[in-house]
Amino acid sequence: MYKILAVDDELAISSILNKYLTKCGYDVTVANGGEEAILIMSELSDIDLMVLDIKMPGVNGIDVLYALRKANNKTPVIILSGSIGIQENVEILNNLGYDEEQVLYKPIDLNDLLMRIKQVLKEE
Repeated sequence: MYKILAVDDELAISSILNKYLTKCGYDVTVANGGEEAILIMSELSDIDLMVLDIKMPGVNGIDVLYALRKANNKTPVIILSGSIGIQENVEILNNLGYDEEQVLYKPIDLNDLLMRIKQVLKEE
């Protein structure tokens, strides 16, 4: 069973992701913000994929991506974003090795998210 870390500061979104992805057969861990995500990633080495919100107070998604890079952690990431503010982060994301195809915009279509997860994890 694949392990997914869902990171979002909005509890409603975290809850929806947790319930939906669990129903789809994934083992889901939820981080309620960037600081918690970095801590979980430092403690768990068996996360197969991270679904990461970019805009969060305090430690944001970009900070999490920098922390992953610094730790040489190659866990695949699907980035979630409200359309506002993503353009200012595009260059940063590109420099970190992420492109527009790895970004899903809120409100998220859960079927699109599932399809993207299956592509990243190379599931049938």
